[in-house]
Amino acid sequence: MTRMACGLALLVALGCGDDDGVPEVDAGGGTDSGGGEVDAGGGTDSGGGGEDAGGGEDAGGGETDAGGETDAGRIMRDSGNPFGDAGPAGPPEWVPIMVGPPGTCTELVPCGGDVVGSWDVTGGCVELTPPEELEMCPGAAVTAYRGRGRGRVVFTETTVERIGQSEAEADFYVPGFCADFIGGCDGIASAVMDAGFEASCTRMMGERGDGCYCTAFSAFVVDDMDTYTIEGNRIVGSGGKEFEYCIDGTDFTYRDVSPSGTREPGQVVLGPTG
Repeated sequence: MTRMACGLALLVALGCGDDDGVPEVDAGGGTDSGGGEVDAGGGTDSGGGGEDAGGGEDAGGGETDAGGETDAGRIMRDSGNPFGDAGPAGPPEWVPIMVGPPGTCTELVPCGGDVVGSWDVTGGCVELTPPEELEMCPGAAVTAYRGRGRGRVVFTETTVERIGQSEAEADFYVPGFCADFIGGCDGIASAVMDAGFEASCTRMMGERGDGCYCTAFSAFVVDDMDTYTIEGNRIVGSGGKEFEYCIDGTDFTYRDVSPSGTREPGQVVLGPTG
């Protein structure tokens, strides 16, 4: 949702998508008032919103393994409820977001469409590129990816408002002989936490052999508002953010293609509220 700027994003140690648009999700569509982090909320950094009426419903995590399968239910974290009163429409539900290595996401073909209305996050896709450090250690690997998001985006003729929330998690393995050069499992976990993420690593003899079996977790919330214009198949925010988008039936998909600044990673899918 990548902050989840590597974030529906994971973290530097796991390899966030870079600024050239490697999709790393979350959910949304629209513009951004300047900070522009898209997350499971759609639209822009401007506003929209997802809500959870408190404990809310858990749509699961969306775990991706080597086969690209998703397993809803693995992320069971409580990263708070930023949404308040959901109003008459009620809160949007958590939905799984696909997270995986490069090649995971289907390419977005921009087609434009009428954005005015209220939209909820229905899905998304994030691609993460493993860091060089991980690739340099024989046997090191990201073994599972999980992601989920929720949010609501409301477009008027000139403004867009969004509230969104996303979570991403990954399991990874570092062989013991490599871990020993960087402070062991504690050193690996510390490096991840220094980047601002939750992390845990355990040294054990597992199915991949002796080494550090780790999990890293990141969460992001956005609540913002912006004005926008439509230029062809792009949503252009007053803060300089630009998003290619396509509304095909009830699916509203977008991705950040801003010409400057940090791009919001990910490809987000929205559907009509209700």
